[in-house]
Amino acid sequence: MSHPKRALSEAGIYHITERGVGKQIIFEDYFDRKHFGNLLLRLTKEGKISLLAWCFMDNHVHLLVQGEMPSISIAMRSINSAYAHYFNERHTRTGTLFQDRFFSKPIKSDEQFAATLRYIHKNPAESIGTYWNRYIWSSYREFFGENSALGRTVNVPFVFNMLGGKGAFFSLHERGKSAISEEEFIQEQLIDHARSLIGNLNVYDIRSLPKAERNEKLRALHNGGLSIRQIERITSIGRGIIAHAVKDDSFAPGAFVIKAV
Repeated sequence: MSHPKRALSEAGIYHITERGVGKQIIFEDYFDRKHFGNLLLRLTKEGKISLLAWCFMDNHVHLLVQGEMPSISIAMRSINSAYAHYFNERHTRTGTLFQDRFFSKPIKSDEQFAATLRYIHKNPAESIGTYWNRYIWSSYREFFGENSALGRTVNVPFVFNMLGGKGAFFSLHERGKSAISEEEFIQEQLIDHARSLIGNLNVYDIRSLPKAERNEKLRALHNGGLSIRQIERITSIGRGIIAHAVKDDSFAPGAFVIKAV
């Protein structure tokens, strides 16, 4: 089956997410993370993409990148293929490592850029709490002139320019969730949950699917706990179309509850 066309960003900035199939671990140790990072850095040095922020967790990766979507797609396919071959050989396993295609979300505003940057850097908070800012497998430390586990990797001047300086960067990351874009935080949580229900398909691409397949995805989201209003919010599909698609479902869930990270 051919995949729907990805949504594009006018600024060429995207939030990229990679997850292990079935939420399985994709990094067992330092050497795995380092190998994936080296594959990523090789492509940035070749000018394929520009890296603005990143974070490696045990079973998923968050990247904030700038580039043309065709170049990003080629780069991510190259990384995934090379890393999966390495991982399977090193850990004596077979089969698919990553969950379908990588997920891409276009960044369309300064506010969304700031919220996404903070979301990526604070992703480790769930596992290491208040020590997230010491986590070496993210780009956070690089913005203060220190090395991450991959050295110096991101375009710091560009990010500071987008935010209004180093002080704005610090303030952004130290605020409580309610002080930044709560709307963007909720949107990220809804999309993450939606992706777990529809096999990592970009939620923005659902509306481009053939009608029968589109309605199947909408029912999966509804049965997975998302309200019609929440589905409308993350897919931009009209409420009437969604209601018609899910009207025969016997299960009538409540709204998906957003949890703090």
